Amino acid sequence: MRVGIRLPVLPESIGGGFHFEHEILRGLLTRLPNCSHQFVLLGDQATWSHEFPLPPNATYVNLHPTYPHVPLPLRAIRWVRRTKGRGALARLRSWVRPPVAVPGSDELIRTHGIQFLVHLGPWALDLDVPFLIFVWDLEHRCQPYFPELSANGEWERRHRSYQSILPRATMVVTGTQEGKNQIERFYGVSPARITILPHPTPGDALALGARSPSAAPQSRAPAEPVLLYPAQFWPHKNHVGLLKALRLLDDRHGLRPRLLLTGSDQGNRGHVERMARDLGVADQVSILGFVPRDHLLQLYTQVSALVYPSTFGPENLPPLEAFALRCPVVASRIPGAEEQLGDAAVFFDPLDPAALADAIRVVLVDSSLRAALIARGLARASRWTRAEVADAILGALDRFATVRELWP
Repeated sequence: MRVGIRLPVLPESIGGGFHFEHEILRGLLTRLPNCSHQFVLLGDQATWSHEFPLPPNATYVNLHPTYPHVPLPLRAIRWVRRTKGRGALARLRSWVRPPVAVPGSDELIRTHGIQFLVHLGPWALDLDVPFLIFVWDLEHRCQPYFPELSANGEWERRHRSYQSILPRATMVVTGTQEGKNQIERFYGVSPARITILPHPTPGDALALGARSPSAAPQSRAPAEPVLLYPAQFWPHKNHVGLLKALRLLDDRHGLRPRLLLTGSDQGNRGHVERMARDLGVADQVSILGFVPRDHLLQLYTQVSALVYPSTFGPENLPPLEAFALRCPVVASRIPGAEEQLGDAAVFFDPLDPAALADAIRVVLVDSSLRAALIARGLARASRWTRAEVADAILGALDRFATVRELWP
């Protein structure tokens, strides 16, 4: 078969989605040379053909060949975000670089002979060919009250997209049984067309963990505990619940761990900062903003624990990174979390700050538990990597190839 692969579309500042797409792509590219299919990599910028070396059985097609990328000055971006909001920033970008339509499906199919299309994320090109698509979450159906899912037509946009795409997909990939159940329940997809492929542990985290086993948090003195929460400032990330837990740790147990927060502001950082002041924990909190990938991975090796109180699931990437880097994990008990993380994390109700405070306390004071969590996390991190995901995808293509031979 001649297979199209839609290259990643998310910016790095978006967080987990960016790293997931790149992880799957890197896994596929290492496996393509041993595959009998021909591949067409469909991207938005000509730099993609240079960023990733292409195997002999793959070619690159730039979907937007007309306009070069014109970066906005950082000062202009910050001013627009501060004074006008994200919608105005999108309009400003469109003025600097007018939108360019993706070539029509007939043109792509005719020119490049695409017979199957692999999407690395939850969005699909409008091509009238069989396709595979990943679904990370359907939280707009589970928790539609969060503003990031309801404001400015976001709920309608997500629902229309999934309602159109998922019933037509040849193969829908999700990471957990919980995710599969939601796809069946909300969008009526046949279970036979839903495949469970757990999120792979990022390769750079595994590599750093293998290189620096001595920089492990279990050797850190409990007298100076430091917690890490890498998450963008969305309401559903539940920074407020974590701040309340810090207050309770001090009031009930006399513990005052430092808290490092990384991630870009998606509109809720100001609220989080005010809550930190109101709760009297601002002196314990350091907001680092968006940090480069290498810096973030090093932070895992320097803190006492990862705390992940997000209300969204069914899967999340930072706990896997923490596992690979010997960092104990305290995670929300949300649908799908125990399936993903197993016995390698201490779980809590994300809407109960007292339960979160208790979970943090036991990880900080119980050295034997920390050691057990680290050992279990390491074992779990190595169970599912990008190579396994790539092999599963290519195996699905091999099986579908016999179906695709039934028409021209």
